[in-house]
Amino acid sequence: GTEDVKVFEDAFARVVAAALSVDDSRLKIRSIMNGMDT
Repeated sequence: GTEDVKVFEDAFARVVAAALSVDDSRLKIRSIMNGMDT
């Protein structure tokens, strides 16, 4: 649904932002993934 698209867009935006700062991205992506699992 629309909500799923919004979540995907937010996640994609974070991945793009993370790619701009790889050093910081790994922890953020890891924490985001952990948050999604919970």
